[in-house]
Amino acid sequence: MSVCHEVAVILNLNKDYDRKIAVGISRYAQEVEDWRVYLEDDPSNKLPALREWHGHGVVADLDDERVLRSVRGLPIPMVGVGGFTGPALSSLGIAYVATDNVRIACLAVDHLLERGLRNFAYCGIPYSLYTSWAHEREQVFRARLKEAGFACAVFRGRYRRPLHWDAMLDELAAWLSRQPKPLGLMACSDSRARHVLLACRRCSLNIPEDVAILGVDNDHIMCEMVQPTLTSIEQGAEQIGYEAAGLLDRLMRTRRRDRNFRTVPPVGIVTRQSTDMQFLEDAEVVEALKFLQEHLADRINAATLAKHVRLSRGMLDIRFRRAIGRSIHDEIQRMRLDVVRKLLATTDLPVKTIARRAGYSSVEYMTSDFHRAVGRTPGAYRRANSSRHPPAPPQD
Repeated sequence: MSVCHEVAVILNLNKDYDRKIAVGISRYAQEVEDWRVYLEDDPSNKLPALREWHGHGVVADLDDERVLRSVRGLPIPMVGVGGFTGPALSSLGIAYVATDNVRIACLAVDHLLERGLRNFAYCGIPYSLYTSWAHEREQVFRARLKEAGFACAVFRGRYRRPLHWDAMLDELAAWLSRQPKPLGLMACSDSRARHVLLACRRCSLNIPEDVAILGVDNDHIMCEMVQPTLTSIEQGAEQIGYEAAGLLDRLMRTRRRDRNFRTVPPVGIVTRQSTDMQFLEDAEVVEALKFLQEHLADRINAATLAKHVRLSRGMLDIRFRRAIGRSIHDEIQRMRLDVVRKLLATTDLPVKTIARRAGYSSVEYMTSDFHRAVGRTPGAYRRANSSRHPPAPPQD
């Protein structure tokens, strides 16, 4: 008879990120069937009396200082989740599953560059031990832009709490008004992206024409309940929850300690109105890119694109390279692979259907392209990146 494991899941369910992590943990708990989970949705009561509670393991969001103080030193297995980075965790000695901030920042840079933007900024928050995730995204975003030959302005501000709402927005609006336009801006989170949007209104800046805004979390409330709607990066939060639960399960079963820090890649970018615009000066390239996005599933090729914009294929290829730094063929391949990655990670669609939607003539052709670019098969990518297809739980 298997032992029933009592597990405390300590999350802030007011945060969309934590709710998605909870979904991943729940999926794992349903699969193993021998977990009894303590999960409280009231932030003031989310901590059990840990010194009196006779549980077997804990998954905790350590971004809350009160939670971190309470769980440190517990004599049972624990896995942390949240915004800590590797260096910030070095002194904690806790196993941790986190989002991949490097990939998130690189996705943001690529997305804004593809829009044709040439002026860039990052909106972060004041630095502390509990905001190291925002600082890491800032560092990578700036470094990646520097490699591409561009500078990046940075705003962190003095305020981040609603208590200083007007002062915060006034400070941010004054900074935005001084930046060159059009501006491509990455915000460290959807909440911060919303601050940028509201500050733009205060200084009469148009979105995306003057400031194209990209956030992180894909929090549907934050992104959809504003105008214009906000583009955002979907983190692999459900997969973080699933992997954290799987790691805790192994620690409880084997009674081994684990202090490893591991990351889960983001799912991809959800494009909405705040970046839905091309800032390229070449009108024919802009029209070709728009046509390509609309007809990608039709197995479009370079000759068809050139005919659509009434240019020779050679001339259009030259103008593609000048405008976006890639050939027509390379851009078609990039768009197709982006569609494949997104559908593998976010849907249960058969691979044959995904190949068709991405404009491939066959599954074999798609698989060959995908393996060459990503280094793994579509099936392996789906298993590693989709919480809909998590790896099997460990056996006793």
